[in-house]
Amino acid sequence: MQIREPELLEEYFIAENFEDTITPYIKEDTEVEGYKFIDLMIDDFQLDTADFHQCVFQNCTFTECHLEKIYFLDVVFKHCNFSNIDMNDSTFKRVVFDACKLTGTNFSDGVIDHAKFNSCSAQYANLTNMKIENTLFKDSDFSNAFMQSQHYKNVAFENCKLIAADFYKTKLKGIDLSSNLISGISVSDYELKGALVSPLQACDLALLLGIKIKDDL
Repeated sequence: MQIREPELLEEYFIAENFEDTITPYIKEDTEVEGYKFIDLMIDDFQLDTADFHQCVFQNCTFTECHLEKIYFLDVVFKHCNFSNIDMNDSTFKRVVFDACKLTGTNFSDGVIDHAKFNSCSAQYANLTNMKIENTLFKDSDFSNAFMQSQHYKNVAFENCKLIAADFYKTKLKGIDLSSNLISGISVSDYELKGALVSPLQACDLALLLGIKIKDDL
């Protein structure tokens, strides 16, 4: 799988306050570009439509925030906490989420392209009705996540927890699930057709689909 890495800068402006930094750009309808946001607490912030280009978010925590229709291009998120915030209808292109907390985060109706999710905690995250292409989910926990009605192209899951995740109406054809924990996932034969699983997973999925396995006596 070839995933384009974020195109980062050698030098960045350091933002001391999130709202104060981005407000002039929002008013002028221009991109927020070339900033590092480090160790910031962003609380109860509402943002509808904005562009972030070549930025880095590190050790930032967002609480009670609503970030809708945001376009992130060439952005890295390191050790950030986006738990239970709305980021719906947003676009993430050439981005990396590294060791981020995404529990209950709402990504629904958005686009993810050329992205990596490394060592993220994303239990109960909502990725419903998303277009996801050229993306690697690795060493991350998406247990109980809502993954319904997704469109996949060139997507891989490696060593992830997908326990009780809901893949209703998401075609998994060509997706290799064999290195992942998938017990209790919500699927039917429609979603599973063409997916790659281990022999043990095949037995578990057969039982999940109501197939009775008879031992040879």
